[in-house]
Amino acid sequence: MSEPRLSLIHDGQCHPAARIAEFSASGVRAEFDHDDVPLLTSGQTVTASLRLHDVGRAVEVPATVTFVAGRGPCMIVALRFDSRPALVVPGEPAPAAPAERRAAPRRIDLPAGLRAVVQLDGDASGAVEVDVVDHSPGGIGFRVDGAQARLLGERDAFALDLLVTPGKPAHALLARVRHRTVRDDRIHIGCTYRTTA
Repeated sequence: MSEPRLSLIHDGQCHPAARIAEFSASGVRAEFDHDDVPLLTSGQTVTASLRLHDVGRAVEVPATVTFVAGRGPCMIVALRFDSRPALVVPGEPAPAAPAERRAAPRRIDLPAGLRAVVQLDGDASGAVEVDVVDHSPGGIGFRVDGAQARLLGERDAFALDLLVTPGKPAHALLARVRHRTVRDDRIHIGCTYRTTA
C-alpha cells in the first residue's frame, strides 16, 4: 500500500507535500520542498486535500496553519483541521473504542506544582519532564517537542511519576498512549492509566 498523500490548496493552486510526518483526525504535520509551498503564516486558513493509500477520492478539509518553519531543503507545515476529516481506510484497524479513552472529566485547571516525569527506560537518563495540559483519575494529557514525541507512539506503554503536591512523594503510574495530535509546534499525547504502584 502506498503512503498517505497530502496537498495544500491555496489561492487556486495545489501544493503537494513531500512527506507526512504526523497525522491524526485533528491535524497533520508535513514536509514540503521550498519550491512546492507558498509563503504561509501561523493562523492562515487553507484547504488540506487528503488521500489515504490511494483508496477512493481525496477528501478536502478546511484547515488552519499552526506552525511553519524551514528545515534544510524543506518547509515544515503543521495544520489543525477545522472539521474532522471523514476518512475510511479499508483493512486498517477501527479507531479506539470510546471505553479506551478516559471516562472521567478532564481537569484543565491543574493544581499548582503539578509535575509529570515520563520514564522511558529503567534509569534516570531516560526521564523526561513533560508539560501537563489536562488530567483525570483515568489518564493524563501532555505536550512534548518533536524529538521527545518520536519516543512515544500510539499504544506504547510507559512509566510515569506524577507529583501532585510539592514536598510529597510522587505517584508511580503505568500509562498507555491512546492518541497523538499535532497542536501548534508541539505534539499533544493523551494517555490512560493502566495500574498504580
